[in-house]
Amino acid sequence: GTVTFLDRQSGMRQELSAITASVSLPDMNSPFALDGVLVWNEQTVTLKAETGPLAGLIAGDNTPVDMSVSAQPVAFSFAGNVENATAPAGPKAAGSFSLDVPADFAGQPDVGPIKFSGSGGTTETLDVDGSIVFNAETINLAVKTGNLNTLLAGERSPLSIDVKSSPVTFAYEGTAVNAPTILADGTINLDIPSLRGLAAWAGS
Repeated sequence: GTVTFLDRQSGMRQELSAITASVSLPDMNSPFALDGVLVWNEQTVTLKAETGPLAGLIAGDNTPVDMSVSAQPVAFSFAGNVENATAPAGPKAAGSFSLDVPADFAGQPDVGPIKFSGSGGTTETLDVDGSIVFNAETINLAVKTGNLNTLLAGERSPLSIDVKSSPVTFAYEGTAVNAPTILADGTINLDIPSLRGLAAWAGS
């Protein structure tokens, strides 16, 4: 089938076509499963999802959710629990996730691949580790936060950032607040062994 979304204000049109899906839902109190494929913006998107009882998910109960989305060339997966899925303020989610973006994504030959994985939730701490290849150099990145909702709501929250690459290492340990701009209070360590190496890494 085909589904078309039209924003009359902006005139933007989005079309989902070639939709094929297999759905399993014996009744509302049973687990829900979806396995489907569609075409969006001329790209094939594969969707897979499994949840606990659908009635509980809609009612806002804490429900297991396992999902993956892959579209050439990006892949994303999440496995954990979701509650208040239909609440106006958005769902609460906690679990593990991964993001995989290959090299030359969006026509950027000097960027990629990008790989990130992490665990945590919107009302819990967030722990993310990953790597980005830039100008053939691998940049390793680790980020840890306190309660993510607290940080996004503009309250001060613990934050640590660790960035390591061949010419540069950077670390921040402290707190941050996002109200209305990001303000940080903590310690910073920066190590640049060679300015010449840094310039070569940056492509200048």
